[in-house]
Amino acid sequence: MQTTSSTDSHRIVTPDDLKWETVIPGTQIAVVAGDPTKPGPFVIRQKTAAGAMVPAHWHTTTENVTVLQGTFAMGIGEKFDKTKLTRMHPGDFSTVPATVPHFAMPETDVIVQLDAMGPWVTNVVNPADDPRG
Repeated sequence: MQTTSSTDSHRIVTPDDLKWETVIPGTQIAVVAGDPTKPGPFVIRQKTAAGAMVPAHWHTTTENVTVLQGTFAMGIGEKFDKTKLTRMHPGDFSTVPATVPHFAMPETDVIVQLDAMGPWVTNVVNPADDPRG
């Protein structure tokens, strides 16, 4: 995963600068600033394909989500439940406190921006649902 130091001087990041990495089927991330594996703030972008299910999971720190493109759908709970999904559109924002299980399934191809504090770990609630193996 490409990272940048939180002590970098002013810089501008364009979409062409991003280095995308597949993390689960249908989902890629790119680090925009900081390093999610180290203490301190970071920003990542996440691209998820329409209909790609993101299983119930939680993070070690609070996750702030801003929809940049597409229609994202996100729910809270320990099991993926399509009836609990709430639509989010470009410009919409959500905050998910640390350790709160949540899941997603975008209606369209989406790009969301995630802002959080590191170190940041993703834990899938049910290991059998973990697409990372």
